Amino acid sequence: MGIRTYRPAESYFDRFSRSVGGPTGTPAPSPSPASATGGTKFTSGDNTYHFYVNDAFAPAPAEDKTFTLSSGTLINVLVIGGGGGAQGDGSGGGGAGGVVHAVNMPVSPGTFTATVGQRGDNNPISSGSDSTFVDPAGPVTLTGLGGGAGKDSNPGSGGGSGGGGGQTNDPAGAGNQPNQNANLPYVTNYGNPGGDGSPSDEGGGGGGAGAAGVPAGSDPTSGDGGAGQPFTFMPGPQLYADMPSGLQTELGTAWRDALGPTGLMAGGGGGGDDGDATPYGEPGPGGGGNGGPGSSGVNYTGSGGGGGTSSPNTPGGQGGHGIIVVYYPT
Repeated sequence: MGIRTYRPAESYFDRFSRSVGGPTGTPAPSPSPASATGGTKFTSGDNTYHFYVNDAFAPAPAEDKTFTLSSGTLINVLVIGGGGGAQGDGSGGGGAGGVVHAVNMPVSPGTFTATVGQRGDNNPISSGSDSTFVDPAGPVTLTGLGGGAGKDSNPGSGGGSGGGGGQTNDPAGAGNQPNQNANLPYVTNYGNPGGDGSPSDEGGGGGGAGAAGVPAGSDPTSGDGGAGQPFTFMPGPQLYADMPSGLQTELGTAWRDALGPTGLMAGGGGGGDDGDATPYGEPGPGGGGNGGPGSSGVNYTGSGGGGGTSSPNTPGGQGGHGIIVVYYPT
């Protein structure tokens, strides 16, 4: 399980007559069905989904990032930051973007803004950027932090989930997502630290939404990336089959396969190695990149890139872009 913040159910605060619960002793009113436009909208199973991907990156025009609710009082939102990149030369793996899952978020009709975090780079090395979903009427901002970068000969960067530490003996980055989105009782956060680097030439694994990155051991073991977190409302094969063809093209079959039937997302990148015949760091399930010759995290899963080798010196992988999904019963 990932490190999570959770607050027991309680009466939601009054947001200018937007309270879900009534006065003490009064049953909460039945929620009205949601109806909305924005992003790429489609129906799958019992839910209607709005996907925000590359058209919701930070530089995009505002109209490409809007979610407009015409009716309804409750929605569900998944926000995942961009995954961290990883360097070469035996670096740690990139950390996954932080994950926010808001269930029965109290809302009223209006226009919201979804901004998707982009992946971290491998050269020059960078962490992923944050994803945000903003309800200006609340005001409420849901923030999924970008994943921390995996470093060579340096500590991993902190992020939603932390990047793995590099060789030699460099510490991993912290998983900072659990500290986000305070005082929102309908929110659960997922984020974990990376794994430390080894005394020799192996990097630690990047943290994933569902588990911490694995520390590198004594030669010849690199750290595996932390596993992603499953989300049962995001079954990759079923959603992929039901979504419009343009979104299928953008996401690709790698996205479908990374999620699988359990909806795994935000895996950490595997740690790099010294390039000998020993095993490289395995990718975190849910889209993380392989260590070794480092591969990139799967886009739109918020996963971390894999660390590269030192002999020969091969580059690490980029992180995977983040994603925002709004969904509600059809």
